[in-house]
Amino acid sequence: MRITDDRYLRDLRRLDLARRLIDHGARTKTIAIWTQLSSYRIRQLCRTYGCSVDSRQSGVPPRSTAYFWRTPQMQIEAASLAGICKVLGVLPRTRMAARDFTLPARGERLCQAYEAYVDSFEKPKISIEYAVLLAAALATTDDISIGKCVSCGGVVLVDLGDVVDNCCVYCAGRMPGYARSPLAAPSTRRRRANRRTRAAGQSGKQVVLL
Repeated sequence: MRITDDRYLRDLRRLDLARRLIDHGARTKTIAIWTQLSSYRIRQLCRTYGCSVDSRQSGVPPRSTAYFWRTPQMQIEAASLAGICKVLGVLPRTRMAARDFTLPARGERLCQAYEAYVDSFEKPKISIEYAVLLAAALATTDDISIGKCVSCGGVVLVDLGDVVDNCCVYCAGRMPGYARSPLAAPSTRRRRANRRTRAAGQSGKQVVLL
């Protein structure tokens, strides 16, 4: 009886997580990965909650973290969301495999973090799909991390493939001679070159990570 109850509770949590992800507009594939529910079950839930499958996002989930450097506002919001994810325990202390990251319990915390982020901005620009990408990249790759601004100590999103000192948007506008505009992340080719430079110990970048 206890085993049956545990299974029931697990299924209930997965269904509740699916509902939250559906409410935020996540793709069917994304919901399936985090809840371990079948695509057919997810579509049934969409109909139950009055959500049109045709009106939701389709196609391949986003994969490029360069999106978070598109504008100064995007950088601010991405850093805020990353900080919330860290505080709420979405992110592990060390890098982990992607298959171990997408667990339902972590998905619940991710939804909580995303909802807190949405409540923090009048017109939030980051969708749930990009929130998933951001959290997964922070937890499972060596591309980006959370750090401190070298000037004011504020939370920033750090591109680990860049050789420029990490600096927040506000301080970058006030620092004379700052190396480049913080509006864009490096290209893939430059990222690779920068990683080789760092691996050889030739980079002088100050990376202050949290």
